[in-house]
Amino acid sequence: MRYVFTGPESSGKSTFCTQAHQKWGGGLVPEIARRYLIDIGNDYTFEDVQTIGKQQMAEEYLIAAEQEYIWCDTDIITVLIWSIDKFGSVDESLYKKWSESDKTQRIYFLCFPDVPWEPDPLRENPYDRERIFLLYQSFLVDHQLDYVVLIGDNEKKWNTIENVFLQKVM
Repeated sequence: MRYVFTGPESSGKSTFCTQAHQKWGGGLVPEIARRYLIDIGNDYTFEDVQTIGKQQMAEEYLIAAEQEYIWCDTDIITVLIWSIDKFGSVDESLYKKWSESDKTQRIYFLCFPDVPWEPDPLRENPYDRERIFLLYQSFLVDHQLDYVVLIGDNEKKWNTIENVFLQKVM
């Protein structure tokens, strides 16, 4: 099973993903974009975003092969949405690879941006996080993916994560 934290920047994805991994174990798939962009900053190209997508998928499959369940700090849909929003298109081979992958053993935790924006040199969207949230939600709905929205205070969000996880493992 894959538990994926997704949504706009600075919405709690990394925090909740790390906490869930620390509590329940399993594999942890990091956000590849952060690792990739640390050297080049926000001066990236369409090709860079597609490379990030390929690396994100490869890392996820590698860790999933060794674990019963994994926690993903984003996944390929982040790259697909980012590419469409930033460049107006997506690499068709990357989209095809994703669309042919098994999505039945995956649940998305869509993080609503109701926490204060935290500045970070790699973040770009402090003023339109709700618009980007809606892009994610539309993508999940349009592709009939299993998801829950994490909204409210941290305790409420954590309880949602815990309930979903415990239902799946019981």
